[in-house]
Amino acid sequence: MKEDTVCAVVVTYNRKELLLECLEALRRQTRPIDAIYLIDNSSTDGTPEFLLEKGYIKELPPPKLLKPWEKFL
Repeated sequence: MKEDTVCAVVVTYNRKELLLECLEALRRQTRPIDAIYLIDNSSTDGTPEFLLEKGYIKELPPPKLLKPWEKFL
């Protein structure tokens, strides 16, 4: 029997404190999540820098995105 893959999709816009709470809750699930897809709708509150500081991303996205930016950690 093949085990199922579990992924989460999180969409955010200027809610970095709630985003951190959400990501921490996802990490505490009893069944580990295989991937988290984080969609930031051009937040202006420093969300990317916050995620970098907290260790959720390893580098900041380019300053002017012309297409989706995707990184696998």
